[in-house]
Amino acid sequence: MSTFLSSEWIDVLVVFVARQWVGEVQDALSLRQRLHLPRKTSLLHLIIFMGTCQATFLLSTWINDEPYLYRRQRDNKTVGVSMTLLQLLANKLNFSYTMTTRSVDGLWGTEENGEWNGLLEARTVIQVDEFSTALLSQDLGTSSMAFILTSGCFVLQAKVGGRGWNADMGPLRAILGQSSPYLTEPRLFAGLWLLICFVLTAAYTSNLVGVFTKPAFPPRLTTLSQLLNSEKRLTVLDQGNIMMEIMKNSVNPSIRRFSGRLDFYVDDRQVVAAMAAGTHGYVASITYTSLVLLTKFKASETQFQLNDKNELGALGYTAEERSHEERVDGGTKGVGRPGSPLTMSHLQGLFSLLGLAWALSTLIFLLEIIHKKKF
Repeated sequence: MSTFLSSEWIDVLVVFVARQWVGEVQDALSLRQRLHLPRKTSLLHLIIFMGTCQATFLLSTWINDEPYLYRRQRDNKTVGVSMTLLQLLANKLNFSYTMTTRSVDGLWGTEENGEWNGLLEARTVIQVDEFSTALLSQDLGTSSMAFILTSGCFVLQAKVGGRGWNADMGPLRAILGQSSPYLTEPRLFAGLWLLICFVLTAAYTSNLVGVFTKPAFPPRLTTLSQLLNSEKRLTVLDQGNIMMEIMKNSVNPSIRRFSGRLDFYVDDRQVVAAMAAGTHGYVASITYTSLVLLTKFKASETQFQLNDKNELGALGYTAEERSHEERVDGGTKGVGRPGSPLTMSHLQGLFSLLGLAWALSTLIFLLEIIHKKKF
């Protein structure tokens, strides 16, 4: 009973104050002196002796020690293992008690400027007889003995591992970490396997992109009707040519309708700029068109020819966003197609990286073997 009491009581009963002893006691003598008890009287014997007189104890406690003594959230009731033990002792030994939530000044208890504060202050100010929690209570003349001693610690926030300058060396640690206590064969296998997986994963992912994706380019205009139904306008160089008369007198109704959607420019640079913006097409003779677009402005990689049988003998050129597969071939090109999947030739960079990593790993491995043999 005595051993069990001291192990639990040391975490719970912080200060004991006798507030009632056959009437109120007004002097400042300690309870032990008032009762004329020996100095070595244990806490258990003191409680039993007080219980015979039905005394009321004021327990100056700090209720924040779950699961021993704490406030239950759902009903704000003080509960815990130590609280259960205290109630059992009170019922068995016939004494009553009251409890506080924390110390008056919010301190645990130490000596400051020659005076005690916190929970220890209660012993010197309000006639406290026992203080069974703080180790400093021994300085106040108590006969108690420390049941358990513990030390403090420092707790720091662990740094989240991020990408550093040597993050790419992580997969190579299985090979380069020769000072680790692992076997050489598993390290070599793990390092080689990680590098191979890196290349295979990159190749597989890139290949899926090439197979299942299609460039989001607008559809190619292939007929005059499609060009007429689009929002594009046509540009004509205003240099006294007969293109306007040809379009107005054309037997093709689609060509005649374009006469209301013409913009005239006096400089061929303005024509090319309008086509580059994707808002205009260009109408001119075959010879002059080739001279302006293909020769002077080197626009063969950004323009394509609209082929449509008509009596104009002219070509319409317009700027379109195209996939990398499209090139001007004889002035005619069809609708853009999705790019082909990646082949082994596209992965030369990855395999070069793999070979370089293996070469460096082998060199470091050999150097470390030589170093170990020397020392």
